[in-house]
Parts: sequence; structure tokens; C-alpha cells
Amino acid sequence: MEAWASQGSTTEEALEIAWKNRWDDEFRTRRRGCPDRRLRTTQPADDNPQFSDKTLRVHSCLTKAESSLLVQARTGAIGLRDFLFKIGVRGFATPYCDCGTGRETVEHLVVWCPNPPKPKTWKASEIRSRRDLHMALQGGGRGKAALARAVVSWLLSSGRLPEYRLARKLEQEP
Repeated sequence: MEAWASQGSTTEEALEIAWKNRWDDEFRTRRRGCPDRRLRTTQPADDNPQFSDKTLRVHSCLTKAESSLLVQARTGAIGLRDFLFKIGVRGFATPYCDCGTGRETVEHLVVWCPNPPKPKTWKASEIRSRRDLHMALQGGGRGKAALARAVVSWLLSSGRLPEYRLARKLEQEP
């Protein structure tokens, strides 16, 4: 009976505990630099993952495309050069941004790029570091959900993610 108690009192609790354990195991494996896995840079979803309804609330006011893009931005598995180069997509000979100062990632485009694809729609003081970006994409805290929506909308309209062209077109239709 004691062993089952650690797995939660309901099926839902047991699933959540098992999911958290798998997440933690994968994160520790990634941190150790296991030789059979490619090490990747830390993503917003890696920092203090929140297993609560607060994380889902950020998605409540987003379209399906925006919600999908938010997940991709948080995990780093997104159609930008850094990711596409890492997974070996043809036509991506380099992971670097057009500006030449860093790898093309969400963090680079939002925080560091000296020549972003379009003007940013938020105050420069709102996102000045990796930590600020991660907090914004987590959607936690006052005003952060609106900031997450602003970043996602900016990424969608940046022209850097052609896979979202149809979603943008449909959004603009009356």
C-alpha cells in the first residue's frame, strides 16, 4: 500500500507524477551531456517548468497557430535556422542569423539581434535578457500573458516562419 501512495490517489495525480518524473529524467540526462543525445541550449520551457493551470492560461486568448508557436518558442523546436540546421534540414548550411551576430533563435531575434526582421511591438525595457524572455513566454506574473501574446504575434508576422503564412493570411481575412 505504501508504494502506491507515492503515485497519487487518483489516476490524474499518478499520470502527473509520472509525467513530472519523465521530464526531470530527460532534463538531467540533457544536462549531463549524454553522448547519444545532442546537447541544446537552455529553452524557456527548461527553466522552472510550471505544471499548473497558470501555464495553460497564457494560451486561452491565443489562436491555435499562436498557441502552437508559443509552445515552439518555449521549447526551441521552431522553424528558425538554429533548429533547422541542428536537425539537418537541407538548405540550411548555417545556424546563424542574417545579422551575423548569433544563432537564429527566438532569444536572439527577440533580445539580441541588432537588425530584427521588423520593429518590436513592446517596450525595450520589458525584454532585455534571456531571463526576461523566459518570464514573458512563461506568461507568469502581471502583464506577462499580454507580453507573451505580443512576442508570439511579432514572431508570426516577422516573415521568418514561412510555415505560418496561411495562418497569418486567415487571421487577416474579415
